[in-house]
Parts: sequence; structure tokens; C-alpha cells
Amino acid sequence: VWFGRWGGLLAGIVGAGLFYAGQAVSDATHLASSTLLRLGVYAATGFLVGWLLEERFKLRAAVEVRDQELGELRGIREALTPSELPERPSLELASCYMAAEQGVTGDFYLAAEAPEEATVVVVGDVVGHGLEAARRAFFVRMAIASAVPFTDDPVQLLEMANRSLIERAGTSEKFVTACCAIFHPRD
Repeated sequence: VWFGRWGGLLAGIVGAGLFYAGQAVSDATHLASSTLLRLGVYAATGFLVGWLLEERFKLRAAVEVRDQELGELRGIREALTPSELPERPSLELASCYMAAEQGVTGDFYLAAEAPEEATVVVVGDVVGHGLEAARRAFFVRMAIASAVPFTDDPVQLLEMANRSLIERAGTSEKFVTACCAIFHPRD
């Protein structure tokens, strides 16, 4: 049981062998056919129990990996689509995000303070779904967020994010579509 299906098979064979040895000492009639039957039953039972335990351990490991992935996905989703947006002068910002799927996708948005009290609003989407798309979206969002304090030019922000993404991941068919708008309260 502890060593999987092959350990179960070996335990069945050993058990049948011990039974055979006990029978050989006590009764020599019909020994061969009954021993072969018992050997087959013990071996098959040991193999089956071992196999079932191996499958149970595999399933348990898969569930644990999935639970960890879901926890990571929830954290990334909260970072990509925060429920509260910052208060900005002369603007009322609100958001509502409803994922099309249970997990997380590559959708993201950002509202942040730029130089001279400007506000940067970015909405984007990465091709694909799941953890890979979410990680790419998280990277792009963080690249833009880290550049926002230094420029209020939407072209520069998107170029910096694109350059950072290419440096990190290289060119890919998994592109990112993003819209960047700047609001200047004085204008």
C-alpha cells in the first residue's frame, strides 16, 4: 500500500508465498491449483490497491497545484483590476470588472497620477487566458505604472511598456492591446 502498485504486487506475491508455505506444511492436497488462485487474487488485489493509491496521490497533488494557481490568479486579478480607483482632481472615476470566465484573463486597467496633477487612464487586454496572459498583463500594467510618475505622454508610456515587454519576453504572437488617455485638469 505504501509503495504503490508494484509494492502492492510484491506484497501480494509474498503473501501468497507465505500462505503456500503454510499450506505445504499442513496439507499437501490440491495445493497447486489453490495456491495459483490465491497468488493471482493477492497479486491482483495488491496491484489494484497500490494503483488506486497512486492515482489518489496524483489527484491530490493536482488539486494542490490548482489551488495554488487559483490563489495566484486571484491575487493577480485583484492587482490587474482593483475595485477602488484613486481620487483625482476634476474627475470621477469608477470601474466595474466582470470576467467572462471563472479564472483570470489578460484584461487590465490603471488610473494613476502623472506629472503636473495629470491623470493617466489605461485599459488593456492581452491575447489569451489563464495564468500566462494574466502574468503578461500584470507585467505591462506595472511597466506603465512605474513610468507614469515621469511622463504624461501616452505614446511614451506605451512605448516604454512595449520595450520592457520585448526585453523581458521577446517578440511574440501574444500581443497586448492598450488604450492610454491623459487627463489634465487645467485643460
